[in-house]
Amino acid sequence: MPDFSGLEKWFFWLGFLAASILWFIAFRYRRLVPEIKKFIREKIRAFRSMLTSGAEQVLRQETVRRAQAYHSSAALFDLDEIAVEPSLLAPPAQNTSTGAPNRRQFFKQVLAPLPDAPLFAALYRAPRLTFEQALSKGAKIALVGDPGCGKSTALAWLTLQIVRKDARAGWLAQLFPLFIHISDIHPLEIAAADPVEALVKAEQFHAPRAGSQAMQFIRNCLEANSAILLLDGLDELSPPEFKLAIDFLSGLLVKYPELPLITAASQQSGRQLLAAGIQPMALAGWSRQETQQFLHQWTALWNAAISEKMNAQSAFLLDDLLLSTWLVDSPSFHTPSEWTMKINAACSGDLEGSSYRDAIQAYLKRHLAHIPIDGLTSVGNEMIASKRSTLPTAEVQKLLSTAATFSPGDSAVDHLVERGILRRHSGNRLAFSSPWLCGYLASRVETMPPQLSPGELSWSAVLSKAQYSLWSRKQAWLDEYLEGDQAHLPVRLIQASSWLRFIPQNHQNKSLIMRSLLPVIQREDTPFSICISLLAQIAVCNDPAVALLFRQWLPSKSPRMRQLAVLGLGASQEKKSLSEITALLEDPEPEVRFAACFALSALGSQDAHAVLLDVLNSGDETIKQVAAEILAAEETASHDELREASRSEDLLIRRAAVYGLSQISEPWIEPLLEKIAIEDVHWVVRNAAAQAIDDLKTPNPRVPQPGKSAHETAWLIQFAARSGQSVSMQESPVPLLLQALRSGTVTEQISALWMMREFPDSQLIAEAAILLRHANTDIRETAHYILWQMQPIE
Repeated sequence: MPDFSGLEKWFFWLGFLAASILWFIAFRYRRLVPEIKKFIREKIRAFRSMLTSGAEQVLRQETVRRAQAYHSSAALFDLDEIAVEPSLLAPPAQNTSTGAPNRRQFFKQVLAPLPDAPLFAALYRAPRLTFEQALSKGAKIALVGDPGCGKSTALAWLTLQIVRKDARAGWLAQLFPLFIHISDIHPLEIAAADPVEALVKAEQFHAPRAGSQAMQFIRNCLEANSAILLLDGLDELSPPEFKLAIDFLSGLLVKYPELPLITAASQQSGRQLLAAGIQPMALAGWSRQETQQFLHQWTALWNAAISEKMNAQSAFLLDDLLLSTWLVDSPSFHTPSEWTMKINAACSGDLEGSSYRDAIQAYLKRHLAHIPIDGLTSVGNEMIASKRSTLPTAEVQKLLSTAATFSPGDSAVDHLVERGILRRHSGNRLAFSSPWLCGYLASRVETMPPQLSPGELSWSAVLSKAQYSLWSRKQAWLDEYLEGDQAHLPVRLIQASSWLRFIPQNHQNKSLIMRSLLPVIQREDTPFSICISLLAQIAVCNDPAVALLFRQWLPSKSPRMRQLAVLGLGASQEKKSLSEITALLEDPEPEVRFAACFALSALGSQDAHAVLLDVLNSGDETIKQVAAEILAAEETASHDELREASRSEDLLIRRAAVYGLSQISEPWIEPLLEKIAIEDVHWVVRNAAAQAIDDLKTPNPRVPQPGKSAHETAWLIQFAARSGQSVSMQESPVPLLLQALRSGTVTEQISALWMMREFPDSQLIAEAAILLRHANTDIRETAHYILWQMQPIE
């Protein structure tokens, strides 16, 4: 047998030499390893992208098609032709420990947070954020607001900007939009088991041509963090369905925690959203300028369509100035959905009255044709009674046939889908195109249950049914609902006050709500943020008699009541209020004088604007800055006036102008401030300009941030250490948070308020309610916002 013992040594040394060479090469070129890995990953990603490029193109085309038709006037115009750019009401400053500037300081002193009154907030130009800003720090966002406020349309608008890589989408344009309605996640009961497959099936329902490649494409996007989920319809779900949807979202976010998410939800579902790591944010209402923009766009498109169909010489073309005078310039407050129906009815010539109810009736009469409305009423009542947001097509057909004198069959369903009354979903199911429509139809024949809790109102269909049921008849449930409110925070009263817009003048339901809320406003121990929320709902209820109420408050000895009165008068937009508001510029209390300045801007007249400019030019030092802040929030013409004021000979006017200019986000602002910081003759103005430049470069402290675990939160660890405690992963941080709310610094109290959203403990909520009366404005503002986000709190 041959002897191989000598070869073993050779094999050993050859192996040793090869290993040494490999180790030398690896050590010598170790810096290239990350680049090599990156190169390989990019090649793999490019190869996968090539394989799924067909599916991506189909999905993009289908997404654009759906988004363009995702609004109530889709039969007339594409979305990008008629849309007003949506935005979000900015939350209070979340990061207060970095010394970030507190922008719009006078707004928060005068008006407090207004997430529960977006129409009033729009009139007074509350601070806003774009969608790009709101998502920039990784927070998951839920658009919340009353039915018809434009949440679904806002999601569709953002989808279009992302698909087209529009500059307004910012960094979001790099992502692929998964624009999905929650009702297309079917069956919802099993979606949490494989959320990706559920997403793919929802996309394939609308884009069947994408085929099997859609699954791989969507998975690639999710794994590469190059997708964004825009999920509509959470507010359309009944409470049992909503729980299933939250389970689905939680499972998806556990698997893909970096996935950007923006959804539409009910204002009353805050706790469940926060538990899933999703922050509720209020969609901003339309300002007077935005409403006029919408009206101008509508009339231009309408006239163009009329001119195409008829001889231009014989066609009756609309005068948008005339419509604006009739619809917009008069004191009226409506959501985008309400404006759409009202303007459409006015243009169509079938608006029988000036109320929103008349616009709804004209809308239904125009679209239902031969289909009896009682059939749709039966469908709405069946959905609410069975707690289902969708019904099988066969069941809808049966309900429509039962109410008709004939069997409408498939043609009725097809007609209702075509006209935008009903909407098809996967699984051969149908839903109303909007939950307010379901609620309105259901309110026609049925009364509400004898007891109604905020939990039930998390379903927008029930919320709409409640508000529309107050239109015509006395509702016994309303008394019980108002009597069940909490002493420290009147959640039910705030909700009921938002229904005032839907109740006719002098109606007993309106009188009942007013008798409940007026004593709360007039009590001196009621937190100011609660008072301003209730005042806001009175001011936007479209009742001309409320201006008389505000005038009755003007002589009050209470500075708070005078402040509320002047803000209410500003919202009334009556020209004759100008002298009364101007008189309060001499009030001994600074908050009342500041409020009078804001009210001048809200009036919207040229005379009121002239008085505001006079305040800037001749008022005291502080009120000059108030006027400058207000002018900065107005349209471009006011910006030019601030630019002119920055060249004034008066030192205080120039300083106020610099403060106002620092509130404007335009490209020309920073060069102008740099010029002032160098060339102004007085060091006070130069310093103010330099500080303004620094503020402009500081990240916006109002941008929402994702939450952190308690044991990873630096401020809480430091707070615990000062008192000889520690933050444990196993123990609840509620006792520490409670201690911080009671005895921490201002920064710690604000930080504790933000963190308590993840721990809906009754003690924390009670302590936050106490902080609504705190002397510090930032603490009061944050406490109100957090309690609003955590609804329902009962």
